[in-house]
Amino acid sequence: MELDKLIAQLDAEDLEQARNMTPSQKLRAGGDLFDDACRWTLAGIRRQHPKFTPEQAMDELRRRLDQAEAMEDLLP
Repeated sequence: MELDKLIAQLDAEDLEQARNMTPSQKLRAGGDLFDDACRWTLAGIRRQHPKFTPEQAMDELRRRLDQAEAMEDLLP
């Protein structure tokens, strides 16, 4: 219960912070979030496929990004 309250408070603070951002700050933050997501995904790929070369890991990241884009295209 205590954890739920903390999470709700942090969410409210995040929303307030986002509301106070300029459009350019929001755009920059979106890019930063995408970069972070790619880094985390690459780390997961390397863990799943420890024998992959860096090029193979990047190819797999690109494949996954292409797959996610294709799935978005299917949404109404």
